[in-house]
Amino acid sequence: MLAGNHAVGGCLIAHSMITLKISSNGQHVCTAGVGEHGALQAILEWVGGNPEADPSDPNRQSIECAMNPVELRVSGVVNSGDEECHYDWASSPLQLGDTITIVVGEGPVCDPPLETRFPAAERQLNSLQNMVRNLCQEWGWQITEPSPSPAVPTVPATALSETDTSGS
Repeated sequence: MLAGNHAVGGCLIAHSMITLKISSNGQHVCTAGVGEHGALQAILEWVGGNPEADPSDPNRQSIECAMNPVELRVSGVVNSGDEECHYDWASSPLQLGDTITIVVGEGPVCDPPLETRFPAAERQLNSLQNMVRNLCQEWGWQITEPSPSPAVPTVPATALSETDTSGS
């Protein structure tokens, strides 16, 4: 759990925030929060339908749900001026009959996200890489890509610690 002034994936979370506490079949999924300047969403999503399915088949819905599961997605966005941070707390398939509970609350605590993305930085990096590739092609230079390096160890989300913002 994260509390107080802290950074999640480089973005500052405020003292008090709107939170979404999500549970599935009575089991805690996550508590999401993005601070004062952001957006939260909890989405139940199903996309599918088989136009060739026999509408009189009593198992049609179960078969379609197995082929195209209903998914629970919990995410948020923080826009801190120059940088936009995207957070994902949950993305999990649901079964027919599952019960999802969403409690809208307010408080200083949320769970660390499972994933954090910075789309603007990713776009800028891709743009710079493309520019370099184009210039090399224009100048007749050959680019030799390095061989893939071993995976860089990452810090689990549970190891994130609070950031002291008091200046001490």
